[in-house]
Amino acid sequence: MTRLLVLAEGDSEELFVEKILSPHLQPLGVFARATCVVSKRLASGKKFTGGNLWPNVRLSLQPLLADSDAWVTTLLDFYGLPDDFPGLPGLPSLPGSALDAVRHVEGALSVTMGSPARFIPFIALHEFEAWYFANPVKVAEFFGMPSVAETMEQASREAGGPENINQDK
Repeated sequence: MTRLLVLAEGDSEELFVEKILSPHLQPLGVFARATCVVSKRLASGKKFTGGNLWPNVRLSLQPLLADSDAWVTTLLDFYGLPDDFPGLPGLPSLPGSALDAVRHVEGALSVTMGSPARFIPFIALHEFEAWYFANPVKVAEFFGMPSVAETMEQASREAGGPENINQDK
């Protein structure tokens, strides 16, 4: 059995890990569990989650990496990373594609966290939530909620998205 701890940027990413990724990996002997980035803690112990501010990501990663029996990854959006995030200072001067920039930031994150062999950062080039809009019909089918497809398509139209979302792929 392999345990995979995923530091998720927010609720959408956590839902993806719990409902889609984890059930997919279980037959392969990999048990994935998501933890959201903690953005604020109250004296009462209540936690607020979500976001990708570097101090919050670093503090949220530390206990996951302290678990020496688990592999660790991240599910963070490249868009909106703060300027002080590892690898971002000086990034505009690096040649290459947007994907090269993501790979550079992933590598810098690993080095900053001590380069443990069982830490494989993942940063999504595009906003994670866009993945859901790639095929609203499949999302609706997965959750058993047919009305979700039309709601998503309407939201896309209102946001200036394509008039006809390709539902056949």
